[in-house]
This record gives sequence, structure tokens and C-alpha cells, in this order.
Amino acid sequence: MWRVIISFAVTIIIVISASVISNRIWSSKKELQPEHITITVSKDMTVSQFGQKHNLSRPVLKEIFNLISPADLEKNVLDFGMNQEQLNTKVNQVVALQAEHASKNWFKILLKGALWVGFLLIAFTLLRKGKIKASNRKWIYAAAVVVFG
Repeated sequence: MWRVIISFAVTIIIVISASVISNRIWSSKKELQPEHITITVSKDMTVSQFGQKHNLSRPVLKEIFNLISPADLEKNVLDFGMNQEQLNTKVNQVVALQAEHASKNWFKILLKGALWVGFLLIAFTLLRKGKIKASNRKWIYAAAVVVFG
């Protein structure tokens, strides 16, 4: 009984320590939340003018208004059937998603994916050859915890 409790505590300590170390290694790119944009719309404002007034790029405008062609940039904002509250919500959602996408560390994501593929190939090869026994199964679990957290 004590052996299980001690093993559990040691595993938790190792996972937390590895997490702290990993966080220090990979935390070079900070995720910044975009500021909340308050939208103002006038009666005769076009989509292009709306984008200029609120510093929104064309891809953002395309996603907000579901634009099909560049000529849609000259349409009136009110023609899209959104009131100011809906427009405000939609703009802030799109800007937040873009900020989240920009903050992703793609090197880390690809590295973790490659490590998963390698780890699973090794595990399945050992399993197919019948080389996984109770004694080395714990080492495989430990390797997975160390590498993947």
C-alpha cells in the first residue's frame, strides 16, 4: 500500500517538475489578448470605410461580412443585416481568433506530433514482437509521462 502511495507521489512530483521546466523552455511567445473594439457605424458607411475606421484588414472584413468579391467592399455596412451589437460581437470574435492563431508556436506543435508518431511506432513494434512485459511496461509509461507530460 505504501509503495503505491509513494510511487503516486513521486510520479506527481516528476510531472509537475517537468511541466515547470517545459514551461520555462517553451514560453518565449506570450499570448496577448486583443483589446475590446467598440464599433460605431454611420448610415452611409461602406465596408471599406468601416475597416479603415476600426483598423481591420481585408481578410478580417471578409470573415465578418462573408464577402465574396472585392466589389462587396463598397456595399453599405447596414445592408448585411447586422445591428451594431451583433457587429460588435462578430468583430471582437474574429479579432480574438486571429490573435490566438498568431500566438501559436507551430514548431512546438509539429515537434510534439512527431514525438507522438515516433513513440507510438516504437510501442506498437514492441507490442507486435511481444517484448512488452510487466517490468518494461512501467518504463514505457514513465517515458510517455516524461516526454508528453
